[in-house]
Amino acid sequence: MLTQHRTSLETVIDRHFAEPSRTTRLLVSQVLMRQGERNTRLYRVRSGLVVGEIVEPDGKRSLAMRAGPGDLVGVPSFFGVDGLATQTVRAIEPTELGYIERHMPIAPGEPSLERLLMPIVLQELLRRQRAALEMAELERQTRERVDQLERVSALGQLAAGVAHELNNALTVLVRGTAWIAQTIQHRIDKNEVVLHRAFDAGIKLGRTASAAEVRKRTPELEKRLGLPGALARRIAQTGLSDGQLASFDNLKHSGDAVCQLWELGATIHDMQVAADQSEHVVRSMRDLGASQVLAPEPTDVNQTLRTAVKILRGQLESVEVKADLGELPAILANRGKLVQVWTNIIQNGLEAMAVRGTPGRRPAIHITSLATPSHLVVTIDDTGPGIPDDVLPRIFEPSFTTKKQGLNFGLGLGLAIVQRLVGEQGGDVQAMNTATGARFVIRLPREVLDV
Repeated sequence: MLTQHRTSLETVIDRHFAEPSRTTRLLVSQVLMRQGERNTRLYRVRSGLVVGEIVEPDGKRSLAMRAGPGDLVGVPSFFGVDGLATQTVRAIEPTELGYIERHMPIAPGEPSLERLLMPIVLQELLRRQRAALEMAELERQTRERVDQLERVSALGQLAAGVAHELNNALTVLVRGTAWIAQTIQHRIDKNEVVLHRAFDAGIKLGRTASAAEVRKRTPELEKRLGLPGALARRIAQTGLSDGQLASFDNLKHSGDAVCQLWELGATIHDMQVAADQSEHVVRSMRDLGASQVLAPEPTDVNQTLRTAVKILRGQLESVEVKADLGELPAILANRGKLVQVWTNIIQNGLEAMAVRGTPGRRPAIHITSLATPSHLVVTIDDTGPGIPDDVLPRIFEPSFTTKKQGLNFGLGLGLAIVQRLVGEQGGDVQAMNTATGARFVIRLPREVLDV
């Protein structure tokens, strides 16, 4: 039965649409039929491509049909009561069509033309239905892309305005921080030459001692210098070396002043770091909707990682931070943008661990860096629950967010910006899950500089 059906179909096509005397050839842009005009032919495309366009009463035009080799053209008018074309059909490349006439005579003993054509007409209707669904989906995706571009454009305009307002306040902060540092430094130099060393160490290096180092060194200072436990811990937090501590007389009495001056210097150091990074963020906001890309400069990637940890220090107090930073060459990159990448990724890990917990593990962030012959590779792990499977494929999409109970991957375009910034440096970023949480791997092209 199936074989007979195929044979009938092939017979219809060969007998009626392959007849050389019933052939129409079109050049590019040539019209086959016009909307509203009478059409008595059913066409089948042999080669080429035609499109159908509908003009609405309000003048709006819309693409209604595309037909290539093997497709039928003119079905509604050929079988319709009034025989009027429902659309204007024109060729978009040189096209050849075979056709049959509506009232073409049928050989004696053959079924009616309608009966013979019914299988291929049904086939054509199904093809058009699929094409219409595909076209509707394409239009939906196009609208989404346009909406997304409009949102990003509006965000760029908003960011430029906000950046302008923030820049004025930030200028005061930057200048004020520098003035405070200089003034205090001058006063300490004049009155407390010895104690200046503590302030100077704080302002130059900031807080470099990790929690593990403080825990290890506190009992050593208690025993060696005979200090009370609380004071020994405060001195351990300064990170001052044994040689530096030896320059202070009687730390039992001067230790409190040493710690205060170091704390003052370290706080100003943190303010300077935060002010520098804030300047970069403001510049990024200004450039968000622009094509301008700042020139890269020789950059120490490990130092940008340390800066990101310093910026997030307040949020990392209850989280164990482990950094295994390898020896890296300087590369051409934008320092501020790299700091922004690291802070965004670490912030996402902190949010995930805070809201969804760390199953059977301590909250921790593990940062590693290493150099390969072609790239510098930075890996940032957290001990959270990992990225949900339905989120992972879309985590870098600009308009995608999964904010639940305060948790959010990519809120404010955070991870989309990460991908953009890494891409601007010529690198790539991947997100994945491990047995102990989420992992982000960033690869930056290695360009060794003579610096």
